[in-house]
Amino acid sequence: LKYIILHEYAHAKNRDTLHLIIFHIFSIAMSYNPLIQIVKRKMIHDNEVEADRFVLNNINKNEFKSYAEAIMDSVLKTSFFNKNILSHSFNGKKSLLKRRLINIKEGNLKKQSKLILIFICIFTFFIMIIQSQFLMGQSLTDYNY
Repeated sequence: LKYIILHEYAHAKNRDTLHLIIFHIFSIAMSYNPLIQIVKRKMIHDNEVEADRFVLNNINKNEFKSYAEAIMDSVLKTSFFNKNILSHSFNGKKSLLKRRLINIKEGNLKKQSKLILIFICIFTFFIMIIQSQFLMGQSLTDYNY
């Protein structure tokens, strides 16, 4: 229970649920853009890794195995395919669970790089601008409003 509370505290401290809500509103407006799902998957993965890193920094090294076992117990006791859109983890992605367990086993305490996520967001923004011009039936050089 201690590990779950620490993990959820990390999500609350980082305002992950608020970011997820804002992203879902944004993704509704951008539903035609296929990169949205890639960004969403990366964002959820980063949120989980950061929460795990917070827990690992706040427990003893000899408790890492117990934390990994607590994660596995929660997976086995709950439905693996959680359909709740505000859920941060276990949305049917075994690769996320595998990566988290490997990070815990290795004691990976380094902060994850957000450079790829930033690049994808910028790229998505430019695609959004280009697509919005075509959706409105205007060319990029037509300034007659």
